[in-house]
Amino acid sequence: MSDGDDTDPGTDAEQEGVGLGPKARDLAGELAERRRERFGATAADVPEADSESVDDEPLAPPESDAVEVDSETARSFWAAVVYVNVGLFVLVLGLLLAGFRGRTLIGAALVGGGALALYRAWTIYRAFEATRGSEATDGDDADAGGSDVGTEDAERE
Repeated sequence: MSDGDDTDPGTDAEQEGVGLGPKARDLAGELAERRRERFGATAADVPEADSESVDDEPLAPPESDAVEVDSETARSFWAAVVYVNVGLFVLVLGLLLAGFRGRTLIGAALVGGGALALYRAWTIYRAFEATRGSEATDGDDADAGGSDVGTEDAERE
């Protein structure tokens, strides 16, 4: 029961005369063909490397593009992160206790504690900005909030 092509011997079931029913689709092949049409070569199309060419050494990670940060900046950043996370958690927990459990005294204390933690994070940020602003050069003073537009025109005259 071959397709009529004499060069194709067919499957064992076809040769024995067993009916296979409707022709089964090769869904994996169709999907691979669609991927090839859409994206080009797929991982299945790439030939496997010879065992001789494969290195036994593990792949080294690429050179890090990490930026070195001074300890003061890192300390200020992580302190602010911890204070913000704790402050938000405690503040929301206090609101939930007050609103859903009726524990207004504990809720109010937690809301106050969360607000204090958020205030502390803000003061850490402001202190860091103040130290960074004092270290800035004269060209960066415009970023500190002052505008030099009027002074440039006065200097030209």
